[in-house]
Amino acid sequence: MVNRRILCGIAVSIMALSLVITACGGQTTAPPAQTTQAPATTAPTGTVPPVTVTPSGEKPLYGGTINRVLIAEPTWDLLGLGKNLAHLQSHEYLWDGDWTKGPAGGYGAKQFTWTESVNIPDLNVRMLAESIDWTVDSATQTVTTKIVVRQGIHYALDRNNEASRLANGREVTADDVLFAMNEFHSNPDSMNYKLFPTTRAIKAVKTGPWEIQLTLPFKEHLAATMRVIGLAIIYPPEVYAKYKAAFSDPKNAVGTGPYMITDYVVGSMISLKRNPNYWMKDPIGPGKGSQLPYIENVKYYIIPDISTREAALRTAKLDQLTGFTPEDGDAMAKQVPVLVRAPASTFNIAPAYMRTDLKPYSDVKVRRALMMATDFNAINNSLYQGTGQILSWPTWKADGYEDIYLGLDDPEMPASVKELYTYNPEKAKQLLAEAGYPNGLKTSIVLTNATTTVDYYSVVKAQWALVGVDLTLELKDPGQIVPIAFAASYKELFALFYAPPSTWPEQANYSNISNWVNAAKVNDPYVNEMVEKAQSGAVTDFNGSMKITKELMKYLLDQAYAIPTPRYPQSTM
Repeated sequence: MVNRRILCGIAVSIMALSLVITACGGQTTAPPAQTTQAPATTAPTGTVPPVTVTPSGEKPLYGGTINRVLIAEPTWDLLGLGKNLAHLQSHEYLWDGDWTKGPAGGYGAKQFTWTESVNIPDLNVRMLAESIDWTVDSATQTVTTKIVVRQGIHYALDRNNEASRLANGREVTADDVLFAMNEFHSNPDSMNYKLFPTTRAIKAVKTGPWEIQLTLPFKEHLAATMRVIGLAIIYPPEVYAKYKAAFSDPKNAVGTGPYMITDYVVGSMISLKRNPNYWMKDPIGPGKGSQLPYIENVKYYIIPDISTREAALRTAKLDQLTGFTPEDGDAMAKQVPVLVRAPASTFNIAPAYMRTDLKPYSDVKVRRALMMATDFNAINNSLYQGTGQILSWPTWKADGYEDIYLGLDDPEMPASVKELYTYNPEKAKQLLAEAGYPNGLKTSIVLTNATTTVDYYSVVKAQWALVGVDLTLELKDPGQIVPIAFAASYKELFALFYAPPSTWPEQANYSNISNWVNAAKVNDPYVNEMVEKAQSGAVTDFNGSMKITKELMKYLLDQAYAIPTPRYPQSTM
């Protein structure tokens, strides 16, 4: 799931805006010193100075423009699981996170920062759905979800846009929602269709003028329902019928969101303007009851180069930039003291998955050897000022998901797992010899050619050389990574991004061997049993079932299916 805390900042103030865009620094770092040390510890989430937002008490004003940035050319795919930031402004989901539980300009509950992706049913506010409930039928082992569509919501109308005139600002209907949900499951162009074949034949049905029902097998229900409710955007069927695949094109974007896309210049900028007929009212603070959004225009400048982005922030051509590492954030704060610095999402380089279904990584001794040959603390101290969460796979510690995370300093953590995070090159050599590699081995890792990723794994390469492991870096363009994952065409190591905690209880990082996200190709009976147990339990006890996954962590970590990378705090300025 993606973090969609966009509306909150636009509604309340630029200060509270928390769009999550990962902007990686491009520095080259020499290999850290190699030192034998105590077990790596779970570092604090970050050292970004906390920002205290003092409510002004003044009612927010309308107007103005906010200038934001994209670090790469956006992908326009309304049938994808992730949407670009412009589409997230122009379209909406059936539910989304309740931003009044965050900072909300100083008026919120501050239960969450909303800098990380969160998808917990009890925390989600209903958006285009007025209500969402489900009931379990133990006799048929199915779960039926009932969705009541919110009445009185209209599509945005831009009279200068042909696609928008087609819908003509009409009211959203239950038939629209039904169409979008079923396309999400059954359209071959949908990413959900491609990744989750077991849900392709599932159809939602209309059971009343404003009511839709979706019935799923018990074990499929929660993950599949949370995907379609939280990731299927709603759009007019007539727009799709006319434009087909081109309906995702920004000039054909017709949604119910707070903004309308008015211009897109490839490689330059995306412009959006306020939807004057937006349905939502400000739910909190002195503007409570006022129509949203407050800001009139939003502009996204497409700036791939980090130096250019930072220069634009320093000269006030950008109002906000996120993705600063601890070191880079400190530097920017010194250069421009007037900038306000706030925590952003955490980030880490893609972990190294090992193909456990192929030699040499089918042998756990080889996997454990590479863990012990990696000096996690030295990397964390050198690159991230010691602020990273070293144990970041298969999940990292995040608000709302504490009960699935097992930290290195947790009393329940087995000693055999702690051993893996203790830099011990001699033990690594011993394990390699026991596995049949007394003189070390040659191996390769497929990874993106992004500078920060190459720099990171160059450090790992230098560390592994000390135990006789000759690592070759096979660099690929970013666009090649997902197709490689789909085809499973890598044979040894693969640096791949992974599903965040907010996708729990799906647990795709280590279950379902046919799922491309399970890049280690884990297919373990105990793992499969515990995954299904957590998925089933979460239907009736979402939070309580997290403890099942925490128990599974002891086994997963001991098996060393993937080599994690420190997840460090970022900041927004």
